[in-house]
Amino acid sequence: MDKYSNKKNYEKVPLEIREGIDLDLITSEYSSVVEELICPICSSLVLDAVACKKCEKPFCKFCIHTWLKKKNSCPNRCTTFVETELPRLLRNMINKIKAKCIYHKLGCNEVILYENYIKHIETCEFAEWRCLEKNCKYVNIKSKVIDHCNTQCGKLLDKCKNCGETINPNELKIVKSFENQIIHLRN
Repeated sequence: MDKYSNKKNYEKVPLEIREGIDLDLITSEYSSVVEELICPICSSLVLDAVACKKCEKPFCKFCIHTWLKKKNSCPNRCTTFVETELPRLLRNMINKIKAKCIYHKLGCNEVILYENYIKHIETCEFAEWRCLEKNCKYVNIKSKVIDHCNTQCGKLLDKCKNCGETINPNELKIVKSFENQIIHLRN
């Protein structure tokens, strides 16, 4: 929290998860099952999976919807594509799969069940967060952004004695410079 309000001065950078889960993130004990669950469009483990009703081939929902905007047929060469749920056998297989978080290189050690993957990614502490202070473009993992906001941007804020607004030191210098110019002009 900044020192003048109850509002957070940082937020999570929105991440739109579009394509499937990178195969390198799948834990090794499930790698043999994954072959049947690879999206033929993005070549990753299907995410938010749907299937073609005719051939039962699984696709990432995002991938197939993007595909269908260009072509009105199944990528698996069915004449038309009718979306359906994954067949039960494939649903059972996919729900046993575990994968490392996409932020594992930034320090997240979680291994997540497929059904919890999107929820974890949306709330992971190792996702990108950003400082919301004016003119600050600092982005990092949450703990480092909070530290940045509390030790750099947040602590450097001051209240303007004239208007009561919270401003950063550079803005305060400009205001003081204008005040000095006005005082000089009056004399």
